[in-house]
Amino acid sequence: MSLRVDVVTSVSDCDPLREPWDRLLSQCEDVTPFETFEWTKANLISFENNGVQVLAFRDHSSRIVGIVPLVLRRGRKFLRRRRWLEFAGLPYADYGICLVCSGFESQVAGALVDYLRSVRPTWNGVYLDNIRQNDEFTRNVPAAAREVGLFAIMQPTFRIRRLTKAAFTADPHSGLQASKTLAKARRKISEAGEVTFDVKKTEVDIREHLESYFKMHIERCSSKGVISPLAEAGQQRFFQNIVKTCAASGQVWLSILSCGGRPIAYRFSLCYRGSLHLYSTCFAPLLAKYSPSMLLLESLLDYAFGHGIQVVDFGMGASPQKEKAGAIAEQRMARVELYHSRHAYAEGQLYLAVQRNAAKSKLLRNGSRMLRKLLPYRQQ
Repeated sequence: MSLRVDVVTSVSDCDPLREPWDRLLSQCEDVTPFETFEWTKANLISFENNGVQVLAFRDHSSRIVGIVPLVLRRGRKFLRRRRWLEFAGLPYADYGICLVCSGFESQVAGALVDYLRSVRPTWNGVYLDNIRQNDEFTRNVPAAAREVGLFAIMQPTFRIRRLTKAAFTADPHSGLQASKTLAKARRKISEAGEVTFDVKKTEVDIREHLESYFKMHIERCSSKGVISPLAEAGQQRFFQNIVKTCAASGQVWLSILSCGGRPIAYRFSLCYRGSLHLYSTCFAPLLAKYSPSMLLLESLLDYAFGHGIQVVDFGMGASPQKEKAGAIAEQRMARVELYHSRHAYAEGQLYLAVQRNAAKSKLLRNGSRMLRKLLPYRQQ
């Protein structure tokens, strides 16, 4: 049975998809805030996305059984300028969006590939990044592409660390709550004033602190000799739009650690269906030696698991802080790449080979950094 594909090319025309979007999400066992309609809309209205292609897959009864939001990018990819399709929301989301009704994974994958072939002159590559490696849809896309003569790569990328409520409460003598260093740091900070913790969840309350959050993030990055992404007006607008579109449904938590009534650390988190995703954090640079961000995380974990959260998602990347908190690397992610040109496919394979070997070779890592400086990425 073939599926019909409706293509929405304007953000303003996406609102009718909200109900089927929410219905598909409700059928998924493992979902994140990045896969919600609200998050996607916040992203699309914040940045220039001239190539929006939100695909809605309908069965014979016109019921939507799959939604895959894509955007067309232009810029240098690997060594040459390319046009490519990728998930809407990237690169600012830890999860790509591909919502598929159970039992329709193979059909939606096939219909997606057929659509991509129909618009083949518009793209050189398709990069479906940050998708769950073990999802049936993920496995079906490369197979469907190869059947019709496209070149396909599926590459494992990283693991996402998570901490469950069961693991957090099972052993109160492990993780951050057992850290003597943090206990000492809290006592030291307390000498300057009472240390308090709070979580803001409404749009009005969060907006009262956004400017302070932006300023602290910029100052913290400057103290390390780097430029904060929040120094850009576009990024600040993005966070404002996240609050505007997501806070009304309880999807935004802004947690605050204060000393003597003054904020010394912030953490911007996203909440959805019993999961809390730790998205962005900052703290007062002058208090860096007392680990205010970790003190905030300690309080946030205790608060979250006491207020309906079942799992805390620490996002992509590894760090000692995540391990100290007890988070386990349990979610394996992958990237699917599709090409219709053998040359572009070979270039992608070469890049992946270099990437794998760079982890073992300092010379290759230094060479890749120099190449990025000579050929900086520009995309639209």
